[in-house]
Amino acid sequence: MRDYVHFSLLTGARTGTELSNLKWTDIELFAVSGGTYIAVTVNGKTGERELICSTRLQRYLDRLQRRNKSNSKYVFVLPDGTKPKDLHGAFELFLKSIKLHKNKQGKKFSFYSLRHTYATRKLLEGTPMHLLARQMGTSTQMIEAYYSKVTARMSAAMFG
Repeated sequence: MRDYVHFSLLTGARTGTELSNLKWTDIELFAVSGGTYIAVTVNGKTGERELICSTRLQRYLDRLQRRNKSNSKYVFVLPDGTKPKDLHGAFELFLKSIKLHKNKQGKKFSFYSLRHTYATRKLLEGTPMHLLARQMGTSTQMIEAYYSKVTARMSAAMFG
């Protein structure tokens, strides 16, 4: 679960179809302009798209590969090599175990909270909204309406 969460936070991929169908062959290391990156090809709600990720993701990929004793072609599998049917219950238990299952308003976090966190972090880092929308497989209007949780306090350093 931990690696699934980190993977989501580092890629902005949709949990569910995009991650449950992810195969090792969908992940590629590449170099451009003196930097090394990871390309992840996902296929889901909006069709196929390529996500570009920092090499920080490699740590979690390595751990997932070491645990893949069944040599499954899928990245996220159970110890016997089968794909999990539903991770929502496990995610809820994980959040409860780290005392992070509800936000300050008492609303439960969900898998989609990871996608919102990804978008917010990228916006705070200064990622242009149109590039973020392309990475996430959505529109700039959706980013503004649903994903951007940037507040004035969060972006204070930009104005100080």
